[in-house]
Amino acid sequence: MKRLAIVLGIVMLASVAAFGTGTPQGSTAADAPEVIVQLMSDAPPDVAMVTDAINELLLARLNVTVKFQHLTWTDWQQNYRLLLASGAPVDVLYAANWNDYAAYARNGAYLALDDLVAKAAPDLFTAIPKSSWDGVKIGGSIYAVPPLRYGYSGSAHMLYREDLRKRYGIAPITNVPTMLAYFDAVKANDPSMYPVQERGDGWLGTYFTNLLAKGNPGSAWETGGGLTQSSLLWLDYRNPRTPLKAPWELAQYGKFLQDMRSFAQKGYFGQDILAEVTIAPELLEAGKTGGVIGGGENVDKVQELIQRVTTNNPTWEIGDFSWDLANGFAIPSAAQQDLSTIPIQSKHPEEGLKVVQAMLLDRDLQFLVDYGIEGVHYSINDQNQYVQLPGAKGYAVFGMAAWAWKNQSLMLADGSVWGTEHDAYLKAFDGIAVANNGFALDVDPIVAELTACIQVEQQYGWPLWSGLVENIAEGQRIFEQRLTEAGFAKGKAEVQKQFLAYLAEVGQ
Repeated sequence: MKRLAIVLGIVMLASVAAFGTGTPQGSTAADAPEVIVQLMSDAPPDVAMVTDAINELLLARLNVTVKFQHLTWTDWQQNYRLLLASGAPVDVLYAANWNDYAAYARNGAYLALDDLVAKAAPDLFTAIPKSSWDGVKIGGSIYAVPPLRYGYSGSAHMLYREDLRKRYGIAPITNVPTMLAYFDAVKANDPSMYPVQERGDGWLGTYFTNLLAKGNPGSAWETGGGLTQSSLLWLDYRNPRTPLKAPWELAQYGKFLQDMRSFAQKGYFGQDILAEVTIAPELLEAGKTGGVIGGGENVDKVQELIQRVTTNNPTWEIGDFSWDLANGFAIPSAAQQDLSTIPIQSKHPEEGLKVVQAMLLDRDLQFLVDYGIEGVHYSINDQNQYVQLPGAKGYAVFGMAAWAWKNQSLMLADGSVWGTEHDAYLKAFDGIAVANNGFALDVDPIVAELTACIQVEQQYGWPLWSGLVENIAEGQRIFEQRLTEAGFAKGKAEVQKQFLAYLAEVGQ
């Protein structure tokens, strides 16, 4: 879940002054502390080159160096848990609401930062608005550093091969009917690729949300995955006191199941979709699919993906279709989205916070981590805009995926066509934004039920939502029966109770 207020208090600060100048006498990389930073991403090809440049500045300004480790998306949940449970060396660790920040904080995985951040990173403590610090508190304590940026990390964009659409001679994709016409054209003209290869839970968060938006004007039903890390509870963001609902309690659910069965029979995706391990953007980039349904592709990821794909495939064009604009509402990012934590096993907690402060407030370091090496990966034009160079194959915009270190006041505007579209999307989303909130579920009372329900969702819900169950009514009956046995009613009631108590606490 996310906060009920958009963080707008972005502070402009001078960069180098905050960290001192000059190299400490006798300082070398060999005797400087090494801060290990764990990011959620695949490493870009030129990570070593960029890391060397970052360390040159950090050594001179802070007498520290960094080592970046990258937790890839394959089995990321298990590997994240193992990283913390094993006590493996790490000093700064990415966290977010969607990867159980609140639960890990409650269980002591991260250091409390209330006193430490003011001591080790006082400029950062001042720069970040109080509302943002309040938004990351768990049980009254601060366990993470939020970024200095507002945005729409929960936005969703359907991506497709614009060059193929033009070749097929079909209409531009502006809504669901034109999207489905494109999928039909891919299937008819390019049998070697799937139109889109994504499970039904991805369609639930995009296509089903669109059905709900069209069928329930005045509401803003969206999966409440931030509440439970599942798709089993839905929240009306425009009317948050409306009782939470399971998807089958919403009128459009039956049509969704029928449509997904039809899409599966048409071959929009493979019958082996549940076994697919390659993520959708990589399938598109490899030429194996004609599109991405877009549940995980927010407005920032789309920017990076389009630039990377078109750089590596110069004859391709990538188009996009905004689900948020189609639905008529956009959900702002949460305070608990894209965080820097200091895990309990950190050997250098103060140095870790100093590095986070430097990355967020120092313009030179912000540019290195966001854009790479100037003159190699990018240039800056006369309008002070980012311009991608051929070297961006090794380090595209936001190539390090250091989402927690973005400072809106320091970032360059993008001089590309997509950069202009990206800024236009943000302005459009501002006009349809609905309130968000910082609710963090205490899972302890229902941890057994939550675990069991998620397993049932994956075993029975995913095949049903993916159109793989021939007898839809029977499949849904068994799904609900198994959820009942898993304790779904108890879990739902507990989440509802905690959520309403939170709304009362914050005066909503």
